Amino acid sequence: MNYRNITLIAAAILLIAISAFSAPVDSVLFSAMQDELGRNMSSLVMENLGKPYFISYTIDDYQSLSIEGVLGSLTRSNIDRGRYLTVDLRVGDSKLDNSNFVAGFFGSNQNYFSIPFENDYDAVRNKIYLATDELYKQA
Repeated sequence: MNYRNITLIAAAILLIAISAFSAPVDSVLFSAMQDELGRNMSSLVMENLGKPYFISYTIDDYQSLSIEGVLGSLTRSNIDRGRYLTVDLRVGDSKLDNSNFVAGFFGSNQNYFSIPFENDYDAVRNKIYLATDELYKQA
């Protein structure tokens, strides 16, 4: 392994470490999730459907870096970024709800939704609203 390969590997590790430990929770995302959670817990109800007793939101922000080299020369590099919203919505009560009595992803009414990568409060809140509405109607 030559000096150039070691430098590329060190640069990649540094980039990953910087992105993993950078800024704390983004206030735009947190505000959008908190506001939509409050609205849905207080006013989400449809005729002939129970009111949700539990809703949770998680936003995963990911970044993937791939680098290829041959004989010390960089031949390809790619950075992929994105965000996914995870919604867990339960209708009924803790003794009998729509989660089919199995804990975890496959048993609950939990799904992943792609959301905008930009920190646009209205766009993120709209995606949260649409995802919650879809899961509520499925429940």
